[in-house]
Amino acid sequence: MSQNKKNAQRLISRRLELSVARGFSLLEVLVAFAILTLTLAVVMQVFSQVVSNTARVESRRLALMMAESQLNYMVANDMESGRYQGEFDNGYRWQADVEAMRPLDDEATDTPAWEEDMQFLSPHLIRLEVSWGEARQLTLQRVYLRELP
Repeated sequence: MSQNKKNAQRLISRRLELSVARGFSLLEVLVAFAILTLTLAVVMQVFSQVVSNTARVESRRLALMMAESQLNYMVANDMESGRYQGEFDNGYRWQADVEAMRPLDDEATDTPAWEEDMQFLSPHLIRLEVSWGEARQLTLQRVYLRELP
């Protein structure tokens, strides 16, 4: 019986040696490739979204810089009330509305001391919209004081 046990153990160890020497089965290789393919597909999709979001953020940053520049230009040149529009060199378009702001309550009887100092100034609102691409837009507003003539 002990001889049979030894033979059985030799047979089992021989089979183990052969199975180790054979390498991977076709099924194991196919499963590994399927897992690799799914992993690469997910990684590529995430990478694509990152690139797309980066481009979107960059175009919005550029629109913000141009809008701020145009607002500064309009304040520096003391633009009259009205509607203005134009286009930047890179296809971004802008439209601005400049309007005088009215006091909230015309019937106020108490005049604050600071209001006397502002009798020669008129608050104006500039609403500037920059648009680009398909339905992309950015709107900025700024209130500034304009000297009365």
